Amino acid sequence: MLERIRFQALIAALLVLTAVGCGEEKPAGGGSAQPTAPSACEVCNLIKGENHLCNRTHHCPVCKRDVGDDHFCGRTTFCKPCGKDVGKNHRCGVTHVCRSDYCTQRDILEVGENHVCRTSVFCKTCGVDAAFEGHVCNVTFLCPACLIEVSNEHVCGKSRYCPDCASERSREETEHKCSLTKFCKACGNEMPVDHQHPRGR
Repeated sequence: MLERIRFQALIAALLVLTAVGCGEEKPAGGGSAQPTAPSACEVCNLIKGENHLCNRTHHCPVCKRDVGDDHFCGRTTFCKPCGKDVGKNHRCGVTHVCRSDYCTQRDILEVGENHVCRTSVFCKTCGVDAAFEGHVCNVTFLCPACLIEVSNEHVCGKSRYCPDCASERSREETEHKCSLTKFCKACGNEMPVDHQHPRGR
């Protein structure tokens, strides 16, 4: 009886092994299956992968996909409308990657046309770069000469924006007194709040 049980168990084991072997896909000619190598583009004759655009992308063997300009392995993604690799805060046609060491040392965050390294960051609301501090959406903008946030009444080298007064003020700390003085663009100085010019000046 024991011999019969052992024989039935052996038959069952052979049937299981046979079923597993039949389910495997074996490559033609024997041997183990090999990964499919990326093919070449018939137009530009370059290896192509996911996101391939003729004459605009190239294959990255590390990321295993086609990449565009401004590619950083594992840190950028591909934007097909723009045809290039982009950062986290990408906005088509508005932002771009700054390749300086300072702007790429951490996350790849994109910048606007008026970008200044170590000084500005892209404001999604205004669609432009703004200074790290002092920016008021739709009110102030980055002065490329002074590298500070200013308003339309700004005079380079002489004024800066006061968020408390919501207007320009003298850059000299001792001259400006909130609600008591104001910056006169014509004079280029801090003046009393009731200061006015004669008509025509």
